[in-house]
Amino acid sequence: MKKYNFDNLSLTHFSSGTISLDGGAMFGVVPKNLWSKVYPCDEQNRIKLGMNLLLIQDDSQNTLIDTGCLGINNTKLKNIYNIKNKNPFEKLGISEDEIDHVVLTHLHFDHAGGATMFNGKKWIPRFKNATYWIDKTEWQRASNPNEREKASYYPETFLPLLEEGKVQLISGNKEIIKNIFFINAPGHTPGHRIIKIKNGQKEMYYLADLVPTAKHLPIPWIMSYDLEPLKTLETRKKIYPEFINKNVRLFFEHDEEPTSGFAKEENKKITFYK
Repeated sequence: MKKYNFDNLSLTHFSSGTISLDGGAMFGVVPKNLWSKVYPCDEQNRIKLGMNLLLIQDDSQNTLIDTGCLGINNTKLKNIYNIKNKNPFEKLGISEDEIDHVVLTHLHFDHAGGATMFNGKKWIPRFKNATYWIDKTEWQRASNPNEREKASYYPETFLPLLEEGKVQLISGNKEIIKNIFFINAPGHTPGHRIIKIKNGQKEMYYLADLVPTAKHLPIPWIMSYDLEPLKTLETRKKIYPEFINKNVRLFFEHDEEPTSGFAKEENKKITFYK
């Protein structure tokens, strides 16, 4: 858990658990003899990834970015991906009921899997007092996935939100909450979003699956999980100038431990530094 002050905002970057995914799938066309040097794998070729969320607080509200897998209780799924959840809210000093907004970058189970919970009878919103902000295209695709997408979406993690009237569906780039901007970043999914936190002239970015770990910063290091990898490439080329060689902090969702820092380009090589 790491805390940052951003003028009148308090940001907490924290882990909600870990998940193990195939290293080859995580690094796409990058050869194993390259990616394994920066991210070692286990005997099943899996790499251990974090599910690192961001809590943004000001004097009047608490906003949570993504929810990890906290609500997933599918034993088969948990075994396949070696999912290890940990509920962080006691250490955060805040209860789930005090969350005012939940912003979901997309609806894959490792990002939206904590948006709901099973109460013994049915699935209900975990953060019962929160408004859930979701991209409209993402909602449409998740609600009617094709064969390629289906394994990543679990309806019980998001449909109950609509049933309870908790959802705001968003199109276009918008400041959805004061200081928090919902930015289109398609490629991983057509409705994938990243988050920009802007306070005066200062900015920070939560990159979600556009750049899942700090090791993925090189532009061609793109996941095979991305539905449209060439669109991811295009999105990166569009968004990178907003933070490369600038004093703009980046938050990564899937490093094993909560990781944030900065990006620079020297001799056409993009690297991460703290």
